[in-house]
This record gives sequence, structure tokens and C-alpha cells, in this order.
Amino acid sequence: MGVSPHQFPVLRGQGETEYRVWRVFPFYGRSDVGGVSSRFYLWPAYRRKTQDVDDFHYRRDDVGMVVWRRQSVSNETSGHRERLLTVLGVLRRDQEDGRSFGQTPALADSLLPKNRGVLTLWAPIYGLFRWETQPDGSEDWNALWGLVARENGHLLGPVHFDLGPPAGTDGGRTHGG
Repeated sequence: MGVSPHQFPVLRGQGETEYRVWRVFPFYGRSDVGGVSSRFYLWPAYRRKTQDVDDFHYRRDDVGMVVWRRQSVSNETSGHRERLLTVLGVLRRDQEDGRSFGQTPALADSLLPKNRGVLTLWAPIYGLFRWETQPDGSEDWNALWGLVARENGHLLGPVHFDLGPPAGTDGGRTHGG
């Protein structure tokens, strides 16, 4: 009779399928199966999942399952890199291949940070401060739904005063007669 990796509450197992599982539920758990390593401490207070396979690296840390999340993915062959940080209701920061996106507060998007529907339809409604890094490296941001913003290197506000032409120009006037 074999040892099941899903027994409760204490287990140490090692079998022909190359798995290692240690559990003292809910205080500690460790699982190493097929290149994927999982740990938890005082479940669900803290858990971590990692995968390191050749050129692919993945790590995710969670506190309280959804309260705080830090996740990173990198592929050495393609050069693709992603980083994600969420704090429930407070923050979503996403970095992908050198570009950064985020907002605060982050009500639904801290729970579903990769859901394009939430990011497109719901996040703009409650995002008091949002930011984005453009492909050229310039940083754009807006506060209070665009009341004050920086886009394409220019500070934008709710009111624009045009006080005349820039210095050194004649404003379209002709001189002489």
C-alpha cells in the first residue's frame, strides 16, 4: 500500500513519481512535484509557489490568499519578463518587458489583475491615480480621472490659459505696410 500525497494532517512521502510532500496542516506544508515547488506557512497566512525549468522562472508569493501578491515570470530565451504586485483594494502594479502599469485604489483589479475586462471596464471607474510607461520610456500618469495628468511629456490640467504666442514669434501678425 502506497503513501498518498494528499493525506491529512502529517505526511512525508517519496515515490516513483518523483514527488516529495511534507505537511503539518495548517502550520506548514511543502510539495515538490515535477519541477514545481510549493510552500505554505500558517495556511492561508503565507504561501509560495516556484518553478525553475531551464530558461523559465516563475515565483508567486501570497499573503492571506488575496490580501497581498507578488509574482514574477521570466523567460531567458525570449527575454520576456513580467512582475506583478497587488495589495487588496489598494494597489495594482504590473511590469511587463520594461513597461510599468498600475493604479490606486485597485478594488477588483487587485483580485483579477490580468483580466482585460476588469482592467478596461471597471478599473478606470475607481482609479484615483493611474500610471503607465510608454514604449519609449516616458511616464504618463493621471490623477482624479484626468483632472490633472501628464501625457506625452506634457502636464495637462482642467483649465488651459492661452496667454498668447510663445516668445520669439510674431503670432501671425505682419509688420510694415
